[in-house]
Amino acid sequence: MVWGQDYEASSSATHTLVGDFFSAREVPFVLLFPCSHREAVLLVRALQSGTRPVRGGVGRVQDGAEGLAESGGPARTGIYVNLACEEGQLAVQRKIAGSVTWLALGSTEPELDLAVDSDFTLASELAGGEVELRSLFKAGDECPPRSLVVGRWRPDDGLRLSPRGREGRDRAATLRGDLCGAVLPAAVVLHQIAVGDDQAALRRALVDHTNTHMDTETRFGFALATHLAEMYNFTLRLLVTPSWGYPRGNGTFDGMIGMLQRGEIDLGVTPAVITKERLAVADFTVQTWTLR
Repeated sequence: MVWGQDYEASSSATHTLVGDFFSAREVPFVLLFPCSHREAVLLVRALQSGTRPVRGGVGRVQDGAEGLAESGGPARTGIYVNLACEEGQLAVQRKIAGSVTWLALGSTEPELDLAVDSDFTLASELAGGEVELRSLFKAGDECPPRSLVVGRWRPDDGLRLSPRGREGRDRAATLRGDLCGAVLPAAVVLHQIAVGDDQAALRRALVDHTNTHMDTETRFGFALATHLAEMYNFTLRLLVTPSWGYPRGNGTFDGMIGMLQRGEIDLGVTPAVITKERLAVADFTVQTWTLR
């Protein structure tokens, strides 16, 4: 199996890897950036012949690859690039983000502009025709790029995605979950505690055990958020609002939900009731607070 500029001579097994990968990831459409016309034809055949057929089309990179993910196909799009040729190298110069699943063929990790929600896999050949699949990602804007082996592929037994078992899942969670000390703005809803936005005074008030009847739900939410901050290595910057967030009648919200809608905060610490209107502008966790 030969990679890069000699792709013309590569075996059909190489293309089967691409078909196996996108089929396993349940991607319905793949935009292809191959090094040759022959490679493109073989890739399209491999995508369509898998257990879960995938549609494929050849893309063109122009103007720094802006709008690459929107250049055709459904919302969940896959992108294949061969890093041995110019077209593939140009394709990865864009921001790697969103609902796009990337698979790149290359021997070394490229320099990437990775967003937190990126899904980028590098396939590199090992000895004996085996291919290693590594996920390249950033857990946070302040974090350096990281990589994690997520699978292997061999011509004789196909694709084996990992991690498998608790140890592998724990390692992936540890790498993905370390936010490198990022400072996340977070809203707290307060009606009885009056300390302003002074961070030290606000934190002392929220853990004060002498007045636990004051803003009880916010105290609970702050305790939970503090544990999450310690677990995922980030710091909370608390912002105070008197409202959970109610519709203003023009598609916007006030209070905590409005701050989420406008991108002023990353999370709301105080538990809030899930409503249809709020679900349209904010994501909710599982239930943490029970109302009587």
